[in-house]
Amino acid sequence: MKFRKLLSLVLALAMLTGILSVGAIAAAPYTDVSSGRWSAGDIAYASEMGYMDGVGDGRFNPEGTMERAMIVTVLYRMEGKEPVNFLAKFKDVPAGQWYSDAVIWASSKGITNGATATTFEPNSPLTREQMATFFARYAEYKRLNTDLGADITVYKDYGKISSYAVGAMSWANRYGIINGD
Repeated sequence: MKFRKLLSLVLALAMLTGILSVGAIAAAPYTDVSSGRWSAGDIAYASEMGYMDGVGDGRFNPEGTMERAMIVTVLYRMEGKEPVNFLAKFKDVPAGQWYSDAVIWASSKGITNGATATTFEPNSPLTREQMATFFARYAEYKRLNTDLGADITVYKDYGKISSYAVGAMSWANRYGIINGD
C-alpha cells in the first residue's frame, strides 16, 4: 500500500479505538521518516503505542506495501496481544512467525476468514476492500455500528468491488476511511 493509504490506515485505526492524539508526538523514531513529514506524528504515535514497529533496521518504509499479516498484527496489538491457542487453521501460517498469533486471533474474532478456507496469504498486499472489511469487522468486534454506509454506487468502479466487501466499503466510505480518487 502506498504511503497515503498507509497513513489512512493508521488514522483509521486510531479513529476506531478513539485514541489518536494529533501532534502528541513530534517525530517518528525512524530514519526514513523525517520530523517534517506530515504524517510523522501519527507514525510516531502508532510506534509509541506499540501498534507498529517498522520494517527493521530503524526504518518504517512509509512508501512500502501493507501486507495482510501487517494489518491483523496492528489490530492484535491494539487489543493488547491477547493470548491465543495456536491452531493450524491456515496452512500458510506456521507457528512461531511474527504474525502467527495475530492471524489466529483475528480469525477467532471473526475479523478475517482468510483468503480461502485454508490459506491466509500473510505476505500478500492488502487491498482496499480487504482493509475495509478488516476494519468493519474489527469495529463490529468492538461493538460499533457498521450498518450505516454511503452510496458507493456513484463511483465508476463500483462494479469491481467483491460482493463480500460492498457493505464494508460503503461503511468505510461514509466515515472517510476510504475515499474515491
